[in-house]
Amino acid sequence: MREIELIIPASRSDATIIHAIDYACREFGLSPISKGSLSKYPGCTHWHYKLDSQPGTLELTYWPKAERAWFSLRDNRRAPWMDALLPQLKEDIERWLIATRSELRA
Repeated sequence: MREIELIIPASRSDATIIHAIDYACREFGLSPISKGSLSKYPGCTHWHYKLDSQPGTLELTYWPKAERAWFSLRDNRRAPWMDALLPQLKEDIERWLIATRSELRA
């Protein structure tokens, strides 16, 4: 498995970060197939995304406690579209968060 970290400004609220991820993924044509949490990371938001009917599932996790967000590329869920899409998706989420007005963390 490979992880790709997102740079998350410390002054952004959890709601803003989750919204940025949801919004950017939709803009890239990704469909959420699940959104929940992981017991390994209490309080996190964890998504599974698909691209149309193509094979592969992209995982993304935001864990407020660690002030960390990352994409998880699992060998058994990886697909070529991820390599093509991820650099720009990562950049867009980070750019949107930088441009968003600073807020107090919730």
